[in-house]
Amino acid sequence: MLIYAGMARLPTSRVALLQYLYPAVALLIDGLLLGQRLDGGQWLGLGIIACAVVWAERQAAR
Repeated sequence: MLIYAGMARLPTSRVALLQYLYPAVALLIDGLLLGQRLDGGQWLGLGIIACAVVWAERQAAR
């Protein structure tokens, strides 16, 4: 519930970018809380997602 209340206060473009982070955060939480190990492809995917979100944020700030 809190996440949707927070989204209502953010611009649409920022909410769209945050949607890409959900799978990455889920993988990290899975690894930290449940002890699941990420393989190389998953780490690569996390890195690509993080870079894309940072790049898109910088483009939006221009």
